[in-house]
Amino acid sequence: MVLHTMEHAELEQAEFILKQKGMCYHVAKVNCRKVNIFFGNPDCVKVIQSFGPMSLSDYSPEQDFILGIMLGYDSKQQCKRYLGRKTREQEKTHLLPCRPVEVA
Repeated sequence: MVLHTMEHAELEQAEFILKQKGMCYHVAKVNCRKVNIFFGNPDCVKVIQSFGPMSLSDYSPEQDFILGIMLGYDSKQQCKRYLGRKTREQEKTHLLPCRPVEVA
C-alpha cells in the first residue's frame, strides 16, 4: 500500500490516474489544503476505510501500528513505536484528576 500526501488541487488528476489504472484508493482530508491518498491492495485500503474519517495523528496505537506495517515499515521499529505510544496512552489514562483544595 502507498500513502501520498498532496495538495487538494492535485486530487482530481490523481484520482483520474488511479481510476484509469484500476487501482483501489481512499482519500482522507488532512486540512483545507491537503489530502492523504491511500492506494494499492484493496484489502489494505478497506482496513484504512474501516478506521473512519480521522486524522493520522488521531489514530490509536493499534491503528498506527497496522498502518505502518501495511506501508512496509520495519516491523521491529513499528513494535517499538507501538509500545511507546501505548505506554504514553496508558500514562494519560492513569493520571489522577486534581482535587480542589479547600481554603479555610
